[in-house]
Amino acid sequence: MFCIGLASPLEISMIEKTLKMPSHWYGIGNAAEGVGILTASFFILHKMKKMYPSSIISAGLFSAAFSYVVIGISGNIGMYFIGACLVGVTSTFCPLGFKTEMQIESQPEVIGRTFAASRFMILLFRMAGSLMVGQILKICNIRIVYIGIAALLFGTAFLYRSYMENKKN
Repeated sequence: MFCIGLASPLEISMIEKTLKMPSHWYGIGNAAEGVGILTASFFILHKMKKMYPSSIISAGLFSAAFSYVVIGISGNIGMYFIGACLVGVTSTFCPLGFKTEMQIESQPEVIGRTFAASRFMILLFRMAGSLMVGQILKICNIRIVYIGIAALLFGTAFLYRSYMENKKN
């Protein structure tokens, strides 16, 4: 969520200033994200019924990283929309995987507190990202910020995957 906090405030600036599109394209970008959510939901309901939560989380983290690469290098609004669609995929995969994993790993008597504590931390990290991005933009180009977010997510995805592999052994 830290990365979402970093990226969310950049959307309007990316569309208006970098891609030189009118502000109403922002709404269409949100609709493209919705298409990603619907696509991922369909995929999960029909194709991923037997996947482990860790695999869904990994897919979400890699999708997030790739989405910000696509947005960061986009030269036109169509490519931006592809990235936004991938953000929608991410916003389906990651929460579903995390919540499922928490239900599996938590004791039934503390599941409510576990969800509350995790939601609190998620919101704190998102807020921290949103607060930091303005300062980051003072020293970095918006495209570099998107690529940096992608690098952070790729690193997280590889570390998570490695951790889950070691946990199995």
